[in-house]
Amino acid sequence: SETQAIVVVYPKECPTQIFGLVLTEEISLSWLNASMLVRASPSVSAHALTSSLGPDMFRKAVILCLAFAGACSGDTQKIMTILGIAGTCLVLLSNMGSRAWHFMGWKPLVYQGPFADWLAMLVSIGTGCIYPFMANRKIHVGGKAGLEHVTLTAVVSALAFIMSGIHDFQKFLIVSNDSCDQDYVNIIVGGWWFFACIASLLTVFRSESMDFATVSSSDNEPLLIANHASPVGFKVPSLPDYEMDPSLAWTGRLFFLHIQAIFTIGIVFAIIFGGSMVWWGVSDWDEDVIGNIQNTTDIFR
Repeated sequence: SETQAIVVVYPKECPTQIFGLVLTEEISLSWLNASMLVRASPSVSAHALTSSLGPDMFRKAVILCLAFAGACSGDTQKIMTILGIAGTCLVLLSNMGSRAWHFMGWKPLVYQGPFADWLAMLVSIGTGCIYPFMANRKIHVGGKAGLEHVTLTAVVSALAFIMSGIHDFQKFLIVSNDSCDQDYVNIIVGGWWFFACIASLLTVFRSESMDFATVSSSDNEPLLIANHASPVGFKVPSLPDYEMDPSLAWTGRLFFLHIQAIFTIGIVFAIIFGGSMVWWGVSDWDEDVIGNIQNTTDIFR
């Protein structure tokens, strides 16, 4: 009979190496990022004094979970693997949500009472689910360059997900069950990817390009003023503060197109790739394509 399980995986050492070594920066300091960017803690020192957890405990937890999964067997291995991958996704969404919150210029959370750090973590995960493609600094440029970057990032992520459905590609990551039914995964991820891409494109399209520097001056300035971006939580206003971010000078590769044209291209890609992932979940067309690819690769072996 056909197996109806959504995910049945038997990991080797590769997932731990990818998440622990290759994606170290992407899943690091999620607790600190949520506190600094969403809750607006004034400094790293202030976060360390008020938080009961270390700044990188979640990354250590998911890496340890995946490491244990590689040493276990049977149902324990499946449970540890699913927990490790789910935890990694949550940590990654939290980091993307915190950065998106910061780059979109949203105000910090008003609530600063008990469990405020946990609330900031949950809010960052929710923001990462809705705006995952707003987490890169280049979208801060806005305009055509920002739309181009969101489109490129979304297409690359969609291609990576499509490649993960090919058995020959999966063998390098996990030992998968060939009879596993991944239709529900394709439908859920495809639908989420489509709406997240549309939300990011609309947000960038409605935003204005940022200036390279902002300079303000006034008489009788105070000695110190609060600044959440400062490592100590304050800055000296009497000293020149010219913010020169090299990434803001990026104009994109499609600068010759109008902004409406780039936005339309992004919408078209969102419909094509999002619809393809959902269509694969409700049809057998992907199985025929993957079977033909595998047969072709077998010929050259």
